[in-house]
Amino acid sequence: MPRVLVVARREAVRNAVGRALDGWEIHICATQRELSNLVGSAGGDLIVAECGSVDSIAPFRRVSLASGVPVIVIGSGAERGDGFGADCIESGADDYVSWPFSDRELRARAEIRALGTKARSGRWGGLEINGSLHQVFVDGRPVELTNKEYDLLTFLVSAPDRAFSKQQLLSAVWRSTVEWQSDATVTEHVHRLRQKLERDSARPEYIVTVPGVGYRFQAPATVTSDSETQFAS
Repeated sequence: MPRVLVVARREAVRNAVGRALDGWEIHICATQRELSNLVGSAGGDLIVAECGSVDSIAPFRRVSLASGVPVIVIGSGAERGDGFGADCIESGADDYVSWPFSDRELRARAEIRALGTKARSGRWGGLEINGSLHQVFVDGRPVELTNKEYDLLTFLVSAPDRAFSKQQLLSAVWRSTVEWQSDATVTEHVHRLRQKLERDSARPEYIVTVPGVGYRFQAPATVTSDSETQFAS
């Protein structure tokens, strides 16, 4: 269950976030200092912050950089149409929704961001990931991945058998959109991963194409992951 830290001055916004993320562990922070203390003491998977200006993003971004917890900014609603969302992302937010938002939109964006924070260690068939060492093995052989290749792989692994579109992957892994960056970037990185991980890149076992959607990580029938797998430090 993802742990979400919410800083919002309006009760209506706090209630809407709680409704959209029903079933998640929600902590309401009255101040940025309380947010910092909670992240430092117990961690989190996502920060949701209501911001009325680009300048107000900076404190949340500092917490995010120090902790690795992504930030979704909720705009006040008055900024819609003037590029405020793009300004927020360029200023360090990981994602943006404008008020009022739909429950479905916030939950979809929150799921992508929260999944991205889950460092994975485990074994899926012949594929092993050691999250603490930032290392990947195939059939016991170490495989050298670029940072983005590793980020893409661990994001897909965080939700086995779930299909993600190229646009979703651009947003989650590159913090970008098709307006700013071609989705061919995703295609090329998937190609490179298959070359490095698959026994036969033409018939991938792990990263498979979902026609009309995008890609998903296909977990083998026998899987050991996270706490079930003990790796040497």
